[in-house]
Amino acid sequence: MKPIIRVRSIARRKRKSFRFTIARKVALGFSLIGILLAVTCGTSIYTMKEVNDSYSSLLERQVAVLKNADTIQFDASQQISSLRGFLLTQDETSLKNLQDDHLDLYNVVNKTLKIVETQEQKKSLLKLSEANQQFQEKFDQVISLAKQDREQAVVLANKEVLPLAIDIKNQAVAIAGAQQKELATEAAADASKVHSMILFVLALNGLVLVLAMVIGLFTFRMISKPLQMVNGQLREIAEGAGDLTREIVIRSKDELGELSASFNQMVKHLRALIQQVGGSTHRVAAAAERLTIHAKQSYEASERITQMMEEIVAGTEKQVSSMEETAFITHEISVGTRQIAVHSQTVSDTARRASEIAAKGNRVVQEVIEQMNTIHRSVQELGDVFARFVGHSEKIGQIVHVITSLAEQTHLLALNATIEAARAGEHGRGFAVVADEVRKLAAQSAHSAKEIAELVSMIQREIHHATSSMEAGKKEAENGVVVVRAAGESFEEIQRSVHEVGKQIHEVSAAVQQMTAGTERMDDAIQFIVEVAESVATTTQNVSATTQEQWASLDEISASAASLSMMAKELETLSGRFKV
Repeated sequence: MKPIIRVRSIARRKRKSFRFTIARKVALGFSLIGILLAVTCGTSIYTMKEVNDSYSSLLERQVAVLKNADTIQFDASQQISSLRGFLLTQDETSLKNLQDDHLDLYNVVNKTLKIVETQEQKKSLLKLSEANQQFQEKFDQVISLAKQDREQAVVLANKEVLPLAIDIKNQAVAIAGAQQKELATEAAADASKVHSMILFVLALNGLVLVLAMVIGLFTFRMISKPLQMVNGQLREIAEGAGDLTREIVIRSKDELGELSASFNQMVKHLRALIQQVGGSTHRVAAAAERLTIHAKQSYEASERITQMMEEIVAGTEKQVSSMEETAFITHEISVGTRQIAVHSQTVSDTARRASEIAAKGNRVVQEVIEQMNTIHRSVQELGDVFARFVGHSEKIGQIVHVITSLAEQTHLLALNATIEAARAGEHGRGFAVVADEVRKLAAQSAHSAKEIAELVSMIQREIHHATSSMEAGKKEAENGVVVVRAAGESFEEIQRSVHEVGKQIHEVSAAVQQMTAGTERMDDAIQFIVEVAESVATTTQNVSATTQEQWASLDEISASAASLSMMAKELETLSGRFKV
């Protein structure tokens, strides 16, 4: 495991050792500018080389073609001259010159075919070569014919050979003119190309200049901006009103990054220092204020102590004189306590009897409460019975109403039957008698139902009245229960009070006995108090002198505390100017 850790640590140190320092940034900027200049120079050289090649091609190829065209034109003219000389003289010299001119023309045409590039020029040269070949064939015919018939040879030469020679000359002139035009066209194209190259080089140089300015500005800002940030915050801190919570963020891994990290660390420590100073000033100011308050309180307390000492001295003198009066009073207190003991015993017996009477009254009240509860339950049950009876009477009223309705219907039916019996005559007399009896019974039933309804209504009214009375009795019973319970609670309270009074009287009796014993010890205590009073008088005089010295010390402490508080406030004001 150790070699692996060592290799990792070495790799980590190598990574940390490489930093993009300011020198490297500046070197990179100048290197980029140098590369751009090299690209510009290379492009310019390449452009000039292309222009040179173009002009070289123009001079070597086009000028050679133009020169050959002139040579072809000259050779064609020489052929015509040699042909005319041969026709006039027919000597071997003219014939040899004509053949040499033909051969030169043939060679020049073949040489020109090798260097021309356009198809039109090649076609023109091939056409001229064919014409020259025809000229040679016709001329050979003229030579053969001249050996036999000179005049016919002259006629054939003027008719066929001489026009071919003139045509060759005209074609040579046309080729030379076309070459002149092509030369002018290529020269114009080269001039346009040179102009384009110049514009391209100028644009490239302008672009390189802009890029160089951008690289320089970027390098300048990359270096100057962090320095301005650090300088600005340092200026604020130097002026005493800096923001110590703001950190400078520079992400570059160079000297400026280290500067910002060191600056942030310094600001962090300075912020902690200011915070500590601020906290300390708060505590010092608070302590100074507390010290001032305590000094003031101590001064006031010393003053009060002095006054108290003076009062104590005067009081001790009065205390000694009052001890005799105190002894006389204690004797009277002793006599009074004995009388109180006798009366307290009598009161204790009376309280015991009152407690017994209150207990009996409480038991009687409890029995009355039980009887009132029984009455309340009975009245409540009777009210429930009356409520059920009211429900039954209402049902009876409903039944009577039904009976009355049936009687009325029966009466109507009997009346209808009587009418029908009267219509029937003799046959319906018996039915009429029965119908009349039924009608009478219906009338009696209706009358009886009416009387029953009146009785039921009267019973319901009486029941309602009785129910109201029962409700009133129920409420009175409830009120009686409440009153009796209150009386029971009162008796219980009386019993507790009487018991408490008895207890207190017992305590009073015990206290009286203690008071009697205390008065006997009081005489001894009075004598001791006299001795203590004399000692206190002496001590108070010493304390009074000490408090005088303490006043002077407290004045000095108060002045020092005020000065310390003022310095703490000034320091707090200075540290408060920084934002932490």
